[in-house]
Amino acid sequence: AQSFALSGTEVSVERLMASLLSSSSLPTLSAAGYEQMQHSLLEEHRSMSAFVRQLHFCLLRHFRTQPLSFLCALDMLSANDAPASLGSIAAGLGSVQIGVVARLPSVTAALKTKSKAVQTASEAV
Repeated sequence: AQSFALSGTEVSVERLMASLLSSSSLPTLSAAGYEQMQHSLLEEHRSMSAFVRQLHFCLLRHFRTQPLSFLCALDMLSANDAPASLGSIAAGLGSVQIGVVARLPSVTAALKTKSKAVQTASEAV
């Protein structure tokens, strides 16, 4: 099978990545991660839809593995606005929503880390 690329594919990818990498609402993709995704696009699959699926996977993995990563939207707010926004979000949550948030992998990981730190501190006393 012979592969081909439409002229402008690389330019389109560069524009897409530039807009994604400069977005404050998305987690930062490392230079190595960006290079790997670009290599896969140009040397392996040459598919923009596969590229977008890879990026989607990276985002899902980030939100699954980083403690409290679902709060990254608050990073877009100024330091003064974030606590008030978080307070209003928390005030609007019911028991069902709190249960869902508590089961998020990133929250579970953060709670385990916090509980280990508290346990270690209490054992030191």
